[in-house]
Amino acid sequence: MGPCPDQPIVDEPKTVSGLFAASLPAALAAGMFAIGALLVSMQVQAARIEATVQTTAAAVQDLKNDARAQLADLDKRVRVLEIQK
Repeated sequence: MGPCPDQPIVDEPKTVSGLFAASLPAALAAGMFAIGALLVSMQVQAARIEATVQTTAAAVQDLKNDARAQLADLDKRVRVLEIQK
């Protein structure tokens, strides 16, 4: 027979487990989205860190080259002074 249009539809009594089961798909979707956003954020931070490390390594290499050049210049100046004695 089926429900008549005059009769209101009766909802099933809502239990805690029923509410939990109904909200589980939305909670899982939100959790998966959060995990995905966290992974993207980690990738961006890793790229920034890598760029910073490369920049720092280049700066250290430049400092090493400058120190070698200064040491070579000082060595030449000392040799000239020793020869003049």
